[in-house]
Amino acid sequence: MQAELMREFEFGTIGEKSKFYGYIVGLSIERGDLPDSPEVPDKMFARFEYGGKTTVYRVPDWELFSILAKHLCDNARMRNEHGDYGYAKLYIEKSSEGWLVDLP
Repeated sequence: MQAELMREFEFGTIGEKSKFYGYIVGLSIERGDLPDSPEVPDKMFARFEYGGKTTVYRVPDWELFSILAKHLCDNARMRNEHGDYGYAKLYIEKSSEGWLVDLP
């Protein structure tokens, strides 16, 4: 099963350098590494699609997660109203002022 996932998805962590990610199509929060762990959820992930390819990235902090959540909601509204994501492809970077999540 792990090999199948690796063929379907690419994994990584969202970094500070400016990078194109595509359309955000999902966010998730998961607990620690152990299935029955009492730990507070500490792993946040964002799923993007672009050009028929799906990528999953770990979100490094809650500030970025909250910004991405707004973009995800906007994508859901756009898709519901217009049947597609429009131009909502995202570039993400971190500056001295915080996370910048911009459309092209």
